[in-house]
Amino acid sequence: MNAFLRTSLTLVTTALLASSLYAGEPLKAYALRDEAISIAKVLRCPVSPNLTLYDSESQIASELKGVIYEKLREVRLANRFLTSWSNVMANRFAMNPT
Repeated sequence: MNAFLRTSLTLVTTALLASSLYAGEPLKAYALRDEAISIAKVLRCPVSPNLTLYDSESQIASELKGVIYEKLREVRLANRFLTSWSNVMANRFAMNPT
């Protein structure tokens, strides 16, 4: 993977992580799509000057839009797992006064 593509993917991942922090709860399917679109509207296409990923029809823009959606989905799944895991652990190790 070349350095330019690696930098682009790093920026996308950073944007995804930042957007997931304010979500607080896992995104629903329509919200996931809308969030991916809003991120693609902010990030610039690496090969199309003055176009966002959303507006660009280049191959790399299409690939990056797919990466955005998949990373958001992964974050959603990770949030669900962590929420359920913390609930299981809280229930398992809850102190019961006797």
